Amino acid sequence: MALQFDNRPNDIWQYNIKYYHMIEENNLWVRNLLSTEGGSLPRFTHRAPKWYRSGWFSQGNGVEVNASVAYDSKNVLSFGAKYIKLSWNTDENNTSYHRDGNDARRSFYVENAWSADNRTRLILGVRREDVTQDFRDNDAATQKTTSKSNAFDPVLNFTHDITKNDTIRLSAGRSHVFVGSKDAAGNIRSSYPVPKPERNSNYEIGWKHKFGSKAEFDLTHFRTDVRDRIRMITFGRDRVLGNVDKTHIRGLELAYRQTFSPKLFGFANYT
Repeated sequence: MALQFDNRPNDIWQYNIKYYHMIEENNLWVRNLLSTEGGSLPRFTHRAPKWYRSGWFSQGNGVEVNASVAYDSKNVLSFGAKYIKLSWNTDENNTSYHRDGNDARRSFYVENAWSADNRTRLILGVRREDVTQDFRDNDAATQKTTSKSNAFDPVLNFTHDITKNDTIRLSAGRSHVFVGSKDAAGNIRSSYPVPKPERNSNYEIGWKHKFGSKAEFDLTHFRTDVRDRIRMITFGRDRVLGNVDKTHIRGLELAYRQTFSPKLFGFANYT
């Protein structure tokens, strides 16, 4: 549920404020079988009930503030900040085992969009995010574990219209992925470290050509280098999340779009 307030005091600047509340709940129910039913249980017990349930429950609040200022005829400065805090807990119906914790994330960004003329546009920006996660087993304060991570990501986008039918573009930057609270808690429970943030460095260069007003062709070359990619890793009998050192992705994309009428168009894409 979200409540958002937008305001544009004048033609130079505008801003919005958003407050939201989030709820996530899920239950996994498993039907155990007796040996007479084709299972392996001789009888049902408290530790092995007929129905086993594992639940995950979380809720939290967040607030975001975004603004943009056109401080001259060629530049627009955008900036914003966000804070989200989630509280979560788990429980099972066949044990007294219980986990709970918090996930707090703070981020901000600032970027500038520069229009040199009606053919050239350039965007430069930076983003930073910090996450603090804590975990606790069976309400034992002495077992509380805290994990902290942060990421700093620059971004660049450049677009230039060579002619009225040909446009080139270049984008480069970094992005990141933090492990979720549920998976991080699973690593802590199994005595494994919380994975480091996954960091993606990427660039893309492209060319678009318009064949009149009804057809266009797009050619894109992209490259992504992933450091500390998050994935499931097996340690003996344990399967937990961990980091893979490096992953390299190279690609080429071809796209064609054709407009047949105001109500019908088609496209073809190959990557």
